[in-house]
Amino acid sequence: MRLESLLGSSLAARAARDRLGHGRRSVEAPPANALPFFACSTRARHGDGPTLLECQTYRHYGHSKSDPAPYRPKDEVEQWLERDPLKIARARLLDDGLGEAEITAVEESVKGLMEHAVRRARAAPYPDSQTDAATEFCP
Repeated sequence: MRLESLLGSSLAARAARDRLGHGRRSVEAPPANALPFFACSTRARHGDGPTLLECQTYRHYGHSKSDPAPYRPKDEVEQWLERDPLKIARARLLDDGLGEAEITAVEESVKGLMEHAVRRARAAPYPDSQTDAATEFCP
């Protein structure tokens, strides 16, 4: 079964929307469109309540470095790589007049933030096993 046939309204997303209900918003965000995230975060920052986001995505690679994913057709992977939200957002920013240097500066800044976060996480002590068990929640 090809992935396209699995997209749309998933059972889990429909169940979550039904449970959320009661006048709350839900938004389906297709893989190539990051704009719903901005609208929802703006509404939340202005005190307009939560929004359930159903984010459709695609894993471009195998499950691990040792998984070359031979079970997926090459044309399917290529189609999804063309719909990469980062690639599409970059093109849209360029179309909207933002310069390549500005985009690259933001990318470098984010890369630096991520590297800093990884260093902090690696330097942090492991959680105490007693505390860890008391803070985990599994229904």
